[in-house]
Amino acid sequence: MSGNVGDGDEIEGLREAIDRSRRAERVGWAAIAVVVVLGVGAVLAVLAGVLLFAVMAVGVTD
Repeated sequence: MSGNVGDGDEIEGLREAIDRSRRAERVGWAAIAVVVVLGVGAVLAVLAGVLLFAVMAVGVTD
C-alpha cells in the first residue's frame, strides 16, 4: 500500500502536464495560422503592386 501514497499527486501532475501540452499546441497552431495569414497578405500585396505598376506602365505608354 505504501507504493500508492503518491499516485494521486502523480496523476494530478500528469493531468497538469497534459493541459499545458494542449495549451502549447493551441498556441502553436495559432502562431502557424498567423504566419500563414501574414504570408498570404504579403503575396497579395505584392501582386497588387505588380498589377498597379503594370496598369500605370500601360497608361504611360498610351
